Amino acid sequence: NFAQDEMEMFYKLSEKFYPNLKGKYFLDIGANIGAKSIYFYKKLDPDIQVLAFEPQPLTYKILACNLILNDMLDVVRTENLILGDGKNNADDVKTETLDDYLKANNILNSEIKYIWIDAAGVEAKIILGARYLITHSNVPLIVKFNHKVYVEQEILEPFVEFFNDNYIGYIRMDEAK
Repeated sequence: NFAQDEMEMFYKLSEKFYPNLKGKYFLDIGANIGAKSIYFYKKLDPDIQVLAFEPQPLTYKILACNLILNDMLDVVRTENLILGDGKNNADDVKTETLDDYLKANNILNSEIKYIWIDAAGVEAKIILGARYLITHSNVPLIVKFNHKVYVEQEILEPFVEFFNDNYIGYIRMDEAK
């Protein structure tokens, strides 16, 4: 599920509303096979480094192969782990928060330039696990919004409240089905 149009729009809006971006990392959370990471680096911002998170083992291996094929091993750091809110997920596996990951890897909030999250219905939990990053930095963020899943997880209200508290404005795009 490659999102070229959305990526170009996100990049243009980021440049417009965040004109003094100085970070060096593009966080691709839910990187899948790497299409977004590769496109963002090669076509939109070749000055970034990519930090790609993909929890599914087989998909992670394909991501690694795609990075080799695109000669990008020197600009992409990959992580095969589950990001979330730090609580156990549906499979009773403890998730790591993005805040904890960045701290453990000595990555400063000021080093984050863009965040893209498309993570199969756990986007809200990832955001809530990135509270420190979001409340202590000014970083453009795009999140796949899955209203029905967030209602089922009983996380919709805290998720929307968190956005209202931490962003001056946001754009909600819904797909018509």
